[in-house]
Amino acid sequence: MAKKSSIFRLRVGHGFSRWFLFPICYHLIRYRRKVVAENLQLAFPEKSSHERKHIERKFYLYFCDMIMEILVDRHFTDEDMRMFLHMEGSEDMRKQVKQYGGGFIMLGHLLNWEWYCAMAKPLSDETVRCAGVYKTLHSKFFDDLMYKWRMRRCGGLVEMNQLLRVLVGNRQNPESHPTIYAMLADQRPNKHGRVKAHPTVLLHRQVGVLTGTEQLAKKFDLPIYYAHCIARGRGDYQATFVPIYNPETDKDVPMGEITERFTRLLEKNILEQPERWLWTHRRFAGSQPADNVK
Repeated sequence: MAKKSSIFRLRVGHGFSRWFLFPICYHLIRYRRKVVAENLQLAFPEKSSHERKHIERKFYLYFCDMIMEILVDRHFTDEDMRMFLHMEGSEDMRKQVKQYGGGFIMLGHLLNWEWYCAMAKPLSDETVRCAGVYKTLHSKFFDDLMYKWRMRRCGGLVEMNQLLRVLVGNRQNPESHPTIYAMLADQRPNKHGRVKAHPTVLLHRQVGVLTGTEQLAKKFDLPIYYAHCIARGRGDYQATFVPIYNPETDKDVPMGEITERFTRLLEKNILEQPERWLWTHRRFAGSQPADNVK
C-alpha cells in the first residue's frame, strides 16, 4: 500500500496544480489555447461551443495535474506507483509474449502517459521484460532529463530508430528474454519519414497513422496489445490490455488492418474521456473532414 506521505505529496501537488499552475497556464500564459480550441472544433463539430469549451477547460486542469504528478513522483517507490497505476489483462498478455518470444503494447497520449512507463517494472520478472520505445527529443537538455526520468521508472528503453536492430539481435540470441515493447503510437506521421502511413479516419478527420508497429509485428511474428487507459480519479489510473494482433490467427490480414484496429480502439478510448487526450499537439494539421473521404 502506498505510503501516507506519498499520498499526501500527490494531494499537495494536485492542490498546487488546481490553484496555482492551472490559472497561470490557462488564463495568464494561455498555453497553446488556440491550438486546443482548433483541434476540439475539428474533432467534435457536432458539439456546441459551450461543450467544447467545457472539454478544453477540463483538459487544462488534468494537463496541469499531470505536470505536478511527474514532478512529485520522484519521492514515490515502485510500490507506491502500483497504488496509483492499476493493470488488467497483464497475465494473459505475458503468457502470449512468452509463447512468441516478445510483443508490443500500443498506447495513445492519454492521461499521464509518462506514468505508464511505470508499467514496465510490474510487467517484468525473470522470464519477461518490458521496455519503453522512445523518440529522441530535439533539445539535448530535455532529452537527457526525460531519459533519466524514464529509466528510473521504466528500467529499460529502446530508441525508436534502434528498435529493428534490437529485435533482430534478440531473435538471433537464443538466451535473450522475451520483451514487451511499449510505444506511444498516435503521433502525426512525418511526411518525409521512412515508414508509410495508413490513411484512416480519427474523430471526423482524415489522418495518417504510423504502421511501423504493425510491420514489425508481422515481420517477427509478435503479438500486439492496446493499453486502454482510463482515469478512475485524480492520480488514479487503470490500463486494460486488449489484444489486437495474434500472429497465428491474424497472419493473413491485409496490411493496415492492425493499425485500423488500433485507431478504432484509440478513438473509443478518447471518446470515453475526451478531456484526457493531448489536445495541444497538432494531430489534425492539414487534415480534411471525413465527409471528403471517397
